[in-house]
Amino acid sequence: MGVDITTWFCTLHYREPGYLDRPADGARDLDQDHVSAIIQHVTRDLGGQIIRLGHPGMAALDRQDGVIDLSVVDELMLQAYAVARARYHLQITDSGPMALAQGLGTPLALGNAVSQGVVFAEEGLVLCQHIVNAQGHKIPPKLARRKGLLDKKIVEHVLGPHGFRLQRNSLAELTALVDGIHAQTADCPGWTRTTPPVIETFLEAMVWPPPEIDKGHYVDYPELFPAT
Repeated sequence: MGVDITTWFCTLHYREPGYLDRPADGARDLDQDHVSAIIQHVTRDLGGQIIRLGHPGMAALDRQDGVIDLSVVDELMLQAYAVARARYHLQITDSGPMALAQGLGTPLALGNAVSQGVVFAEEGLVLCQHIVNAQGHKIPPKLARRKGLLDKKIVEHVLGPHGFRLQRNSLAELTALVDGIHAQTADCPGWTRTTPPVIETFLEAMVWPPPEIDKGHYVDYPELFPAT
């Protein structure tokens, strides 16, 4: 893949429109300026490499040292292998490929989450989008989760008519998230050899509602929230 085997790398994914003709999604698509800044933070400040995952319709990345773009290959198994050997996976907008990290046992950092209950790995870090009112004041994240408000459709259709909206994470917040998962995986200086968790017991019947599986560690950086 062109990756330096003597040092660590992480995988990166974020949503862009165009996959299977899916339209743009303002809450889940990422600002391209943030992409460049996150890549530079990993490669220059943290001394790592990045492998971008995705599909061929994604915007091209500038050629730079330490960056490998697998989105142009569009080969799921190759991308899955990269996730399996990564030090951690950065999912900086809410999107499907984060399931690879959870299924393969790779530490996950999810930013710009628009729903709660989507991370079932205890070592995962989750940074949710903010629910803000018309004046830019946010609902405290813990309160929003406890009340079950952190859901894109609830915000749009229930809270939206009352002036509430989702606000994406700032670059400073996303950078803090990267630093958090980097520190958490400090014992992995090279390619990981994690073993996916083995399910030893299976339910004998369907249970509804399903049991709580929201094990991700939610983080918040109030000092980095843009002042109003």
